[in-house]
Amino acid sequence: MTSIKLYSKQNCTQCDQAKVLLKMKGLTPEVLMLDDHYTLEDVKTLAPTQRTFPVVFVDGNLIGGLNELKEYLKELT
Repeated sequence: MTSIKLYSKQNCTQCDQAKVLLKMKGLTPEVLMLDDHYTLEDVKTLAPTQRTFPVVFVDGNLIGGLNELKEYLKELT
């Protein structure tokens, strides 16, 4: 079973797109919301090269943002 963590924030169109894409693939991510579950400093520590939201991890490995998630999902089909 694949473990997916999606670091998200309120009013984020790309975050919403990522959630829809994952749902379409039958995947249920653990959605973590900025200021509810983590701080901006936390995500900068976890993914220092990531500059946009969402920040996606699969099985503990940083995938990246929305575009990288799309590429990752293409490889699953």
